[in-house]
Amino acid sequence: MKSTTEIPKAKIESRKSDRPLIFGFWILASASLLALLALEVVGCGGLFQRSDAAPMRVVPRENQDVATLSADDVVRVMQRAGFSDEQIIELGTALRNALANAGGAEIQAGRRIEMAFAVKGEYLFATSRTRRTFMYSTASGRFGSMIPSGARESDRKSAE
Repeated sequence: MKSTTEIPKAKIESRKSDRPLIFGFWILASASLLALLALEVVGCGGLFQRSDAAPMRVVPRENQDVATLSADDVVRVMQRAGFSDEQIIELGTALRNALANAGGAEIQAGRRIEMAFAVKGEYLFATSRTRRTFMYSTASGRFGSMIPSGARESDRKSAE
């Protein structure tokens, strides 16, 4: 009489032949994953970077007013806007020159405008697509609301 727990010999042999294939697949997959992670850590792979991460550049824009900012002013404004230290070092001089010569500037990443700056009197206005929007007084070195208190009255008068 045959026991019911016996497994046919053909099934055992087929399972044994599949083991090296599955084991080899896991070794290959693990090695590939480790290689990708190693390349990303070393900096050789742009596999996990966004495709829209274009280098940033400063584009001067003509304006009626200009402002000569100190290096400290430029650092404070760019920090307030959310730029990293590396971006401030890379773009700060060009932004300072654009505001002193043209009175306005755009910081672009590829074709997209990330930040726009414009000088009006003693104020530097900064607006962004994804970052903060603010106003900076070049005379006092302070940040403020978007419309200076004196400008509110003149805006109302010109609207009438």
